[in-house]
Amino acid sequence: MKRGQRVDITALDVTDIRLSDADDDSGHFTLIERAEGQWAMAFDGRRNVTRPRRTVQVASEFLASAQADIEAGRSHSAADALFSGVELLAEAELTLLPLERQRGDGRAKHRWVQMAINRRRKANNTRPENAELLNRLAQVRVDARYLLRHIAIDELTQLLTRARDMEKYIQGQLPRRAHVDPKLLAAKPTPPVIASPPKR
Repeated sequence: MKRGQRVDITALDVTDIRLSDADDDSGHFTLIERAEGQWAMAFDGRRNVTRPRRTVQVASEFLASAQADIEAGRSHSAADALFSGVELLAEAELTLLPLERQRGDGRAKHRWVQMAINRRRKANNTRPENAELLNRLAQVRVDARYLLRHIAIDELTQLLTRARDMEKYIQGQLPRRAHVDPKLLAAKPTPPVIASPPKR
C-alpha cells in the first residue's frame, strides 16, 4: 500500500476508532459498515479532554517541584507542592466526565475537589487510594504550613511515590487521540473520478 492510495474499508481489520486531536473535547459513537452485514463500532463518552489534559500537565510540574524540594531537604514546601499536584490530578479525573460541577474557587474549590473525589470513592467510581492520598496530603499540608509537627523527608518520599502512581493512572484515563496534520483537515477532499459510459 502506497501513501495517498485509496483504501477499501473491506480490506482493513478495524480494531479501534479514535477521534483526531482536533476533536479533543468531543465524545463519539461511531459505526462503520465494512461489508454488508459487517460493522465496526466504537464508543467513548469521555469529552472536554483539553482541560483535564492541561490540568495533568500542571500537576506534573508541581510533583517535579516537590521532588526537587524533597531532594534538597525542604519538607514544608515539598508538602505544599505535593498536595497541589495530587489535588490537580484529582480535579483532572473529576472533570474528565461531566458528573460533577465545579463549585467556587480558592478554599471552596479545595473543599469541592476533596468532597467530590470522596463521593466517587464511596460509589466505587475511582480508585480508593486516590481519595486516600488526597485526604492524607490535605492534613500533611496543614501540618507543614502551620508548623504543627515535623514532616519527615522519608514520609514525603513515600507520598511522592504514591502521587507518581496516581499520575500514571490519571494519564491512562485520558482518551488517546490520533494526530492529524491540520493541513489535511483544511484541505478539500478530492472528488471521486466517475468514468462515463462508452458512447454507442
